[in-house]
Amino acid sequence: MENDFSKIQQKSYLRCSTIWGEDVEGYFYAIDEENNQIILENESISFSSSSPILEALYKPAKLGEHSLRFLSCSAIKGFMVLRSSSEIETKERLRFERELPYVYDAPDDEALKRKEKTAIQTIRERQNHIKPGISEEIQSLFNHFCNMYPDCHWEGDSMIIMGIRIEPPYQPESCKGEPEVTLERIRKNLKQKLRLPS
Repeated sequence: MENDFSKIQQKSYLRCSTIWGEDVEGYFYAIDEENNQIILENESISFSSSSPILEALYKPAKLGEHSLRFLSCSAIKGFMVLRSSSEIETKERLRFERELPYVYDAPDDEALKRKEKTAIQTIRERQNHIKPGISEEIQSLFNHFCNMYPDCHWEGDSMIIMGIRIEPPYQPESCKGEPEVTLERIRKNLKQKLRLPS
């Protein structure tokens, strides 16, 4: 059964569950009938995923940031209106109007296409962060570094983080490289992530 978004009020707050096990919450922005997708305005706290692969593809926004999220209707298993537009309290509505004033304007098709193109390009670039055949724990560890440092990639089975090589079994003593200050920072971060004693 196909989801029917046609009767949803703009600015209603939805939770959509996808076929990939992801829950996305956000304010209903628009329906893109031509591409069979909906557009949600969501915040950093509204992303929930049980998959390290999805975490690798979608870098979470920083606290307080908002982003447009394009969801294919065919990828949505189900949705729930958490609060209709009319149910949103006055305080939240005022915050919404102040932070997202453009939501009341008619959707700008060209701006949406540019945003979609940028989002697709970002996802394609982040696909390189996924290492086939690696355990979920190791992929999660790599995702953690990707969200902290701009220069991260795989080289064989080794993680390269800011020029520092982390080889299997991905322990602090497996880290090699220079400069020493970066090496120590990454070792310390790895210890914290693995919850090892200092």
